[in-house]
Amino acid sequence: MDGAVNRVWLDDSLTGLAGSFSPLTDAFDMSAVGNCNAHPHDGLGLDAAGDAWISEEFANAIAEIIPPSAGSTAGPASSPTSASPMVPANAVAPSIHGHLREGQILIARKGSWANDPAAFTYTWQRCKPACAKVASGRSNSYKLSARDIDRSVRVVVTAGNAAGTAQAKSRAAGPIGPSLKRVKAALAKLLATSTKRSTIARLRGHGSWRGSFRAPSRGRLRVAFAAGRRTRLVATSRRHFSKAGGGRITVRSSRSGRRLLKRAAELTLGVHVVYVPAGGRPVRSFKRLRLAGAAGR
Repeated sequence: MDGAVNRVWLDDSLTGLAGSFSPLTDAFDMSAVGNCNAHPHDGLGLDAAGDAWISEEFANAIAEIIPPSAGSTAGPASSPTSASPMVPANAVAPSIHGHLREGQILIARKGSWANDPAAFTYTWQRCKPACAKVASGRSNSYKLSARDIDRSVRVVVTAGNAAGTAQAKSRAAGPIGPSLKRVKAALAKLLATSTKRSTIARLRGHGSWRGSFRAPSRGRLRVAFAAGRRTRLVATSRRHFSKAGGGRITVRSSRSGRRLLKRAAELTLGVHVVYVPAGGRPVRSFKRLRLAGAAGR
């Protein structure tokens, strides 16, 4: 170390020469060790003029110099090292966004990740209650189908980089409801059968009518027959369906409703049907019919 100029020398035992490199001018010079005003030692460093010094050895050595930043104190040189890459780590879980209804497209957000993942894949799962893969790839979207009705879905995000891969899953989203078209089609069929002459005849004669209804999903059904402008309740039915599929319903008339059906010469009935899918909004349908006194007898 040359204390006068803060210079570190690297000696050359064969030629007695030392090399100096100036980062500012890109100049390289060879000087005799005896002219350096310092005792040569193994190492490298910058002098007060900002020149970097290295030794020349065997005339085939290659040296890489990384000068210290301005304002720093030059110290012993060390070999540059690079940190090993780390496997991605999830910080914020993935999430699912969109309407939970058949035919709708859901979008997955990958969440937040540490350690700079370079690629992501999305695996969509259908759950009830166990989860199974239904789609996988780089796309973060998924279109709900009829097979998803009454089930939940979740997404598993896989993040990868040079060090490896890691996974994180979203919360399950559900239940998935039927499309509006599917519910309206089921209610239309129910209205068609519940307003037949044979149905009204059963209500007049026996006070009840049994029919079938194919539930579009898990949910609740309500049927109401109302008469006149004051909408006097004539007959009703309620049923809860635990899953999509066919089932029987029973419409029963009240005592006053049965008397009204028997005695009225003419009667206007309104038939209201409402279905509420699990986790969804009510879907309504309505039909009006006019009855003559002898109708259905």
